Amino acid sequence: MAPHRLESLRDQANQSIELELLSSPYSQSHADEILKKAWLPRNAFTSELAARLLKIYGRDPAAAEKALDAIAADYDGTPLKHFKQ
Repeated sequence: MAPHRLESLRDQANQSIELELLSSPYSQSHADEILKKAWLPRNAFTSELAARLLKIYGRDPAAAEKALDAIAADYDGTPLKHFKQ
């Protein structure tokens, strides 16, 4: 159930980003660059969230920064797979 909630949350966040950040002609022509910067900010919240997700999936929470690096490098992929692997 949790993975489905996370996917729904991700979809809602993407819709909000598109609505707020991609409404001008300039932003539409630079959408990929804008989305890559906005979709996963690196801060204490995302680090803690990554650690908690790793723990949920039975992995070492200390690998949070490594998981976030993998997610950032796999922008078009499925972020949750980096917590499950």
